[in-house]
Formats: sequence, C-alpha cells, structure tokens
Amino acid sequence: RVFAPISTFAQNKIIKMVESNAFSHVERVPTDAIFLTQKLFLEDPHPKKVALGIGAYRTDEGKPYVFPSIKKAEDAIIAEAMNKEYQPFTGNKQFIHGAQDLIFGEDLCGIPRENFATVQSLSGTGALRVVSEFLKANFQGSKLLLPRPSWGNHKQMFEHVGIALGSYAYFEPTTRGFDFDGCLQDLNNADEKSIVLLHACAHNPTGVDPTKEQWDQILEVVK
Repeated sequence: RVFAPISTFAQNKIIKMVESNAFSHVERVPTDAIFLTQKLFLEDPHPKKVALGIGAYRTDEGKPYVFPSIKKAEDAIIAEAMNKEYQPFTGNKQFIHGAQDLIFGEDLCGIPRENFATVQSLSGTGALRVVSEFLKANFQGSKLLLPRPSWGNHKQMFEHVGIALGSYAYFEPTTRGFDFDGCLQDLNNADEKSIVLLHACAHNPTGVDPTKEQWDQILEVVK
C-alpha cells in the first residue's frame, strides 16, 4: 500500500484547526508519576544517579538490557520472513497455543484445549482493556475486585467502561509481605458473582507474591 504525501490543502486545514483552538476543550490528562520520575532521572546530571522508576533491566551504562533469548527470538522471526498476513480476531493460533502450554503445561492440566478461551493482545494493559469491554458487555451488575494496592491504571481502565469496583486485602505494610489471612477473609466475604483480578506473578507495584500453597487456597475460594 502506497500513501501519498499530505496535500497543501490538507496542511492548511490542519493549521487552521490548530490556530482556531479546535481542541481547546480537550482536557489534558495528569502526568503519570512513574514516567515523570523517569523524565526527572534523565534530566538529573548527577554521575551516580540510579533509576528506580520504570521496572526494566538495565546495563551498567543505564541502557536497556536486551536478553539473549529475546534477541534469539527476534532473529528467528526475521529469518522466517513471515508474510505479515492479517491474523484472526483472537490472535495468532500458534502463539495462543504456545501461551496456553507455557501457563498450564503441555498437558493443559488434563483439560481439552477447546475449553480454554485465549485472546492475544498488546501487553498487559492492552489485555485488561480488552477484558474490561468483555466484562461490561457480558457481566453487568458484577463487581470487579482489585488487590490493595493494584497498578494505578487498572482502576482507571475499569472505571472508564463503567464497571463497579471493590478491593481485597493483599499487601501488609508492617511485614512488607502478603496479607494472606486478610486476602482470604475478603474473598470469602465477597458477593457470589464477584470478578477477581489476580496478579499471576510479580505483583505490581509491591513485588510480593503468594506461595504455591497459598495460591491453592486462594483458587479454592474464587473458583
């Protein structure tokens, strides 16, 4: 597909729209605290500064660290010379099956593959955006429970589509660990048709995860 350069007429129309303040009524969103921290870090001239804002691996020089496994995967994709065909709405079938095998094991816990519903999405935030629309359309009246705390944009995304929110205990500040008893208590007291958002690993923003034995008990409550 070939795109022609924008015409002079179109350029003039855009300039007039900007000059007439056509977008003056659009409310500016607040600056994200994490990215603001990253901006301040980049502007700081201190030679021994350390970035603690965005959770990403860095080299000793402060550059993004690309894992060898990621580089190997990229090389394999390039070498395959894929044809860039449009994918089904749910995503690439091979990728979806690979994700299911990774999460549930190659035997899929003895469950037939057709019993799994898996949709490929753009990042974790993109996945939650897709599921928020699905929940709003199909589970009206149900309340979504988020851990206390959860990542900042989780609350905003679900509220944006009109989903009622609640929460359940997760982080215990005094021990800086997982509030297992509080979590089970809140989940047991939740309404029967509540929807529970669980962070499968590397809980954001605390980094605190339940043990395998604790997960077994949590799943027994919410299943």
